[in-house]
Amino acid sequence: MLRMVTIGVYGFDGESFPKRLRHADVRLLLDVRQRRGVRGPEYAWANSLRLQAALASARIAYERHPELAQTTELRQLQDQTVDRDRGQPGRHRIRPTTTPASVRIGSAVRRDHVARKELDGMMLGL
Repeated sequence: MLRMVTIGVYGFDGESFPKRLRHADVRLLLDVRQRRGVRGPEYAWANSLRLQAALASARIAYERHPELAQTTELRQLQDQTVDRDRGQPGRHRIRPTTTPASVRIGSAVRRDHVARKELDGMMLGL
C-alpha cells in the first residue's frame, strides 16, 4: 500500500536524514521547497545537489516539485506573525504552534494547496 509521510530537514544532519527516510521505508522524496537551498552551514547537506547525492547513496529516488511549495505570501505571513511573536527563526521551530496566527496560516495553507490540483495528479502517477 502506498503511503505518504512528511519530513523537514531541521534537526537532522547529512547522515541522520537519509537514515530516517530508510527507516520509514521511503522510496521517493518529493522536494517541495520553493528554493533549492537551506540557510546556515549546519544545513549545507540539505542543499539540492548534496541532498540528491545522499539520497542516491541511500537508494531513494528524488523529484523536485516547486509548484507545490508554500507560496511566498504564506511564508511571509508566517514570518511576520508566528515566528516574530515567538522571537525565533523558522529553523528553530520544534513543533507546530497553535497560536491564533498559526491557525489562520494553517487554514490559508490548506486552502492554497487544496485549490491546486497538482498533488492529485502526482499521487495518481505514483
